[in-house]
Amino acid sequence: MGGRLVGLAVLLVSAAMIAGCAASSQEDEFANWRSRNDNALKEIAAVTAGFEAQGVTKENAAPGQTFRIVSARLDSTKTFPADNYVYCTILKENPAKGQGGTPLYTDSVWIHYRGQLIPSASYSRGFIFDQSYITDTLDLSINSPSAFVVSKLVVGMTTVLQEMHPGDYWRVFIPYKLGYDKNTSNNIPKYSNLIFDVMLDRYSYRTVN
Repeated sequence: MGGRLVGLAVLLVSAAMIAGCAASSQEDEFANWRSRNDNALKEIAAVTAGFEAQGVTKENAAPGQTFRIVSARLDSTKTFPADNYVYCTILKENPAKGQGGTPLYTDSVWIHYRGQLIPSASYSRGFIFDQSYITDTLDLSINSPSAFVVSKLVVGMTTVLQEMHPGDYWRVFIPYKLGYDKNTSNNIPKYSNLIFDVMLDRYSYRTVN
């Protein structure tokens, strides 16, 4: 009996050590996470301001150029702090640019997407927390889009989707204020900016369940 108790104690200590190491590893991975995300927002806001100074807008942006869209919950005629905007970079020219209309808040959309965080200790390109891709890069001949209701997504994504036309393929930087803010969501830490590569395939006036 004594041997069994010793063995159990060793197992409990080992489990506690493993849990402690995992917690420590996660703390290291996301150390100073809020300030790092704040700095990332400042950087992309500065880049976007540079493009705006050159006259770049959503309507005339070319691949590689960045523009911003104010939160759908705010008055687009007014100016707000940087964390009230979503920052979008054109990844690929849309052959049907400006055609096909844009989704409404209550519509369903079918999108190809990859969501990731800003770079961290173990993920130099940013931890990928969700995606519809089954290939490393988007291959429309292989990958199938996923369906969502615009209104059911985080504010930053609902904002962007209502500005996209079918065929638009953008990299979207969503400040944590327009994402999950100070809340965690599955494997996404609090105060995480969300970065999506997203292509709008199509949309419908009928909502999905």
